Amino acid sequence: MLKETTMGTFSDNGALNVQAVEGSRQIERSFFIPITILILCMLPDLSYLFYLKLPIAVFLTFLTFTAVLDAFKIQVPCRKVFLALILITLLNFFNLVAYQPPILRWMRMAFCPYIFAAMFFYVVYRIDSPASRYHLWKLLVIFISLASFLDYITVFRYGLAETFEAKAAGGRYFAMTALMILLPIIGSVLARKKWLLLLIIGNMLLLLLSASRGLYLVIMMSIFYVLFFVKKQFSTTILFLLFLIFCGIIMVVTPVYDRMSGRFESIEHGDPSFWARVDETISSVNFANKNPVTLVFGMGYGIPWKPEWKLSSGRAPQLPHGYMSDAPHDDYAATVLYTGLIGLFFQILLYFVIGFNCVAALRRSRGYLDDYAKVRLHGALLVLLSRIMAGFPGPITLFFDNNVYSAFIIAMAMADAREIFTGKERHLKA
Repeated sequence: MLKETTMGTFSDNGALNVQAVEGSRQIERSFFIPITILILCMLPDLSYLFYLKLPIAVFLTFLTFTAVLDAFKIQVPCRKVFLALILITLLNFFNLVAYQPPILRWMRMAFCPYIFAAMFFYVVYRIDSPASRYHLWKLLVIFISLASFLDYITVFRYGLAETFEAKAAGGRYFAMTALMILLPIIGSVLARKKWLLLLIIGNMLLLLLSASRGLYLVIMMSIFYVLFFVKKQFSTTILFLLFLIFCGIIMVVTPVYDRMSGRFESIEHGDPSFWARVDETISSVNFANKNPVTLVFGMGYGIPWKPEWKLSSGRAPQLPHGYMSDAPHDDYAATVLYTGLIGLFFQILLYFVIGFNCVAALRRSRGYLDDYAKVRLHGALLVLLSRIMAGFPGPITLFFDNNVYSAFIIAMAMADAREIFTGKERHLKA
């Protein structure tokens, strides 16, 4: 465990000066598990690597098990709700016995909420100083940006128009998480790192090529959030406007513009994809509502399910990352199907508690909070908003990498909030 091995101070220009108190060996040990898991998150999603998923899950379970035990030793906001999330996942084993979904699919899906909670507790307990969280934040930005940049291989192979047509870039949900991390950075002191600005521009272009209308709304929401709540300077507003103009020029002068127009025009004529998702959500809830027991506790992770409209249309089931199969195209409907109303209740409760603590920490420390802690708290709020919004068009809690990235960010924010609530002076400016 890292025990006050580093101390961070902030100079007048906002730079973080880190002074080592003990050897770097303890710091490296604390970052070993996060770095290992981030590397595993970057494994290419290739069919011949599918057989690695089960041993990787087993390896990560043992690697993070001590973090779950640590949860009983610490006091941190959201601790009880995360423990309830683990308990619900463990009790879902009885659904496996009762309704007998495919065992491997059950394990893949159940592993996602487990790793979400386990990584939360690991970061809170092991990455236990502002300086450590500062380094983990930068590490996370670098890893996710590099993972997102792998999509540029697709762009170079197929071109802008075909990439947009096939939704082949920026469509993975970790890309949205990357956006939620990077936008607070451009709105605060870390924007002084010019290479981070390049990562922001690169990821934003990939997200615009995703052809996801919902994702465009998330981008706009994030931009306005930063402008109104994080960084209000005129220069930042001008920077955002120039960037949007730049992206607009790229879209207009390429064939992407015609395809984008078609995507939005389809809304006026009754978008079939929207109504298909509504029908799919209703179908999954009705499927879980076979009796009061299944409605309350769900049918179990991985239960075979396919709505009638999908059967009649012959549409192939979606298999992102191999972590879901025939899952409802709505995160909240998937939660009801697999864990019932009790799972949905704790999911919504978790979102509420995270948001409440982030806002409360920002208000309590108004005028005294250092810039880096401010970035982490606002970043957690943006990740939370993205999970809430992205939950409607897709089952995001069934994505391994998205859960890992989200857990890292939320854990750092809750650790900051704990120190603010307990009045520790190391978070306050002199």
